[in-house]
Amino acid sequence: MTIPRTYSEAALLLSQARNARKGKPVANNTRLFRRSDSMIALRLHDTDVVEYHADGSLRLFTGGWTTVTTKDRINQALSNRAGVWSRKGRWYIGTRAADGWGYGEGVPFDEGITVLADGTVVADPEVAERVALEDRRNADMRRAVKRFVDGITPEQVVTALENPGGDCWGCMMVAEDGSYPMGEDCLAQHVQEGYFHAHLLLRALRAKGYRDPNVIMSMIYAEAKRGQVDRYLLKRNLSTFLRKSLTVGVVQAA
Repeated sequence: MTIPRTYSEAALLLSQARNARKGKPVANNTRLFRRSDSMIALRLHDTDVVEYHADGSLRLFTGGWTTVTTKDRINQALSNRAGVWSRKGRWYIGTRAADGWGYGEGVPFDEGITVLADGTVVADPEVAERVALEDRRNADMRRAVKRFVDGITPEQVVTALENPGGDCWGCMMVAEDGSYPMGEDCLAQHVQEGYFHAHLLLRALRAKGYRDPNVIMSMIYAEAKRGQVDRYLLKRNLSTFLRKSLTVGVVQAA
């Protein structure tokens, strides 16, 4: 099966559906549904990721699911008109280059962005301004995270893991579903103050998905006792967790 590239292709496929109310399957977990007399939607799981309009335009959405599959479905619908790609953790969309290879600089992808029949991307200037500001703040935060993580010493690790009782309450409070009710506001403060503690590391290890984070903590502790800050289990995991938590924008999640 193939993803339609135009409204007419989508309408033709939908006309072949056994039951139009249940949609027409066109790929894994992907179906076409008619939403109005002049619009057909391509739904991935529970999100309409592409709207095909009778005037030839497409409207694009992620529903917050900025995944490889979402991007693939959108790019198949766009065909050669335009393309979506990821750069420094943010999605961009642009028209095909004049020589047919690659795309131009592009503009930041935004929910509901429109691509006309000729491939023109209709972008909101305010979105570009907001993204430029976010990118500057993200760059500052990534530098702050690097300074913080690089500054962690073996002595700090040993002290933190031997004395977790006075750790940040925001990092210690965990709901039954594994979420943190107090959110992530405290994380930026820890980075700014250089406050490394056991539950901050535990949050990073849980986010990584280790089956038993406490085992990993014991390995990090043993390494610190030998005078070393574990480069992968502590530094890389903590850096990744903090960057993902403290930077903003449309990112590729999987």
